[in-house]
Amino acid sequence: YDSSRLLLPDVIQNAQIKGDPVIMVPNSGTLLVTGTNDLKGLSNLAEISDDLLHRYQPLSGIALRLIGGEWSPYLPDRRHPAHRPLNELRLSTITRFQTGQQNQLSLIHKKRNECTFVASSYVITKPKTNESFSLCAWQSHFADALLPKTDAILFSVRLSLGGWDYLACCPWDKVVSICGDLMEPQGMYPEVFRVTQFPSA
Repeated sequence: YDSSRLLLPDVIQNAQIKGDPVIMVPNSGTLLVTGTNDLKGLSNLAEISDDLLHRYQPLSGIALRLIGGEWSPYLPDRRHPAHRPLNELRLSTITRFQTGQQNQLSLIHKKRNECTFVASSYVITKPKTNESFSLCAWQSHFADALLPKTDAILFSVRLSLGGWDYLACCPWDKVVSICGDLMEPQGMYPEVFRVTQFPSA
């Protein structure tokens, strides 16, 4: 279980790498290490991890950076050649986790006869830039809903004659800064937020 070595940050910190340590654990038998200042190393990290994640029992395609003795999710600058492949691995992993979580939560609420809607997460690719991001929908007609934490939120209202009116698509952090008081974290991983009220204009 080489992946468990991430619990030994002092050992990894002493490795001969360029910049802060960056790791990925695509499966239980693999821990890949490179540095934030290693251009080729980050690209190799994405390429090797992508191959391993398509094999037996994948774990995580989320890159982690060691800062102050703690691991935190890492993505290089958008202009970095490794940004896109690492971002795609991140999105693939988190949406896989969220899909499994959504299925389990939906079953739990169904067994309890609770009318709680568990929203899906989607990966969207911008046509002009070919950059991908995750998205969930905050829909007006659900009195009780759980939203997965995504890169952005789409606000939608159901029309009386059927169909939807899409009001806006906003970055997650911006939504939290404006109406975070309507979003209650549930203390799960991946994190989901309970909403019982649609934001006013």
